[in-house]
Amino acid sequence: MEKLVVESGAIRTCRVATVGGDLRLMGRVTGPLEVRADRRRDVDLEHKQGQVVITCRSDCIIYVPREVRVEIERVGGDARVTDLKGDLLLRAVGGDLNLRNVRTAALETVGGDLGARRVEGNLSVDQVGGDAVVYGVEGDLRLRAVGGDLQIANPQGEVQAVAGGDVRLRLKEPPARPIHLRAGSDLICWLPEGSSAQVHAMAGGALELPGQEHRGPGGATLELGNGEVALDLAAGGDLRLLLIGETGAEAAGLGEALSQDVSAQVLAEIEASMAAVDTHLAALDTDWIEEKVRRAMERARRKVEMARKRGRRKGRAAVSMTWSGRGPAKPSPNREQERLAILHMLEKGQLTVDQAEELLKALEGAE
Repeated sequence: MEKLVVESGAIRTCRVATVGGDLRLMGRVTGPLEVRADRRRDVDLEHKQGQVVITCRSDCIIYVPREVRVEIERVGGDARVTDLKGDLLLRAVGGDLNLRNVRTAALETVGGDLGARRVEGNLSVDQVGGDAVVYGVEGDLRLRAVGGDLQIANPQGEVQAVAGGDVRLRLKEPPARPIHLRAGSDLICWLPEGSSAQVHAMAGGALELPGQEHRGPGGATLELGNGEVALDLAAGGDLRLLLIGETGAEAAGLGEALSQDVSAQVLAEIEASMAAVDTHLAALDTDWIEEKVRRAMERARRKVEMARKRGRRKGRAAVSMTWSGRGPAKPSPNREQERLAILHMLEKGQLTVDQAEELLKALEGAE
């Protein structure tokens, strides 16, 4: 691997013009700016007037002084950016983007999935083609268009987000700033007891709010506490707002699902997707691979969970239409055992996610 070094004393901005493959950019407390690539001829580097401009035609690893401003114009593959104290501007990533331990970030286009953890300031994203998982943003969070599913945990500033798939929001502390969420499919929001919010909710499917009976499509307004913070929620499918003090076990289940070990099947799929990445880059970035595996398994679990939830809703709807005076029918023990068996096979890697979904759908149709 070839290495280029620029002494960091006079660098104010690092501009990455183009990376043809995958990019790994890391802030460092001490030491020079360093660029690594397969071959010296793959990299063009220019340094003048406090700015370093880098162009790389292959996979690239860059170490930068963590206080400098970083501007990334285009990355053809996946990108991982970590440990920056300066501002980050990123215009386009063709694949997945993983951010961790950054100060502020403004992103324009992410073609694949977005994972962001521990952002000290604001995070703004114009477009994500796949799923997004965002944990621990201390400033304001704006996600203008997420094509897939969205999960947000413990934001501290204002939240504005729109997603084409499912949306999940979980807060450990009562919200202090307004929250505006739009989901193309289902939306679930966990709030701690004692939250003070004025809730405006609109659902295309079932609507479930604390202290209110389960209802069908439409809108509702709910005041929690003194109603100090605006909470604006809209879902094309079902919408559920849950107070963690009342449903702590269910909220804890989300955290457990995010931290469980991945299945052999999903691991094999991710390893296959990484085959195109040069082995030296993969070996230097095992955390990156682990993050891709974790997010893929997370998507798999959500798909199966949503299939199970659709089955439960279908059972409830059938009961609500029965006027015989009998109590609600309990799910068949055999059906529940079959569901658990399918999930167990998925965990063991004996079924793919698609196969598990098909089997669960078949069980729903048989009930």
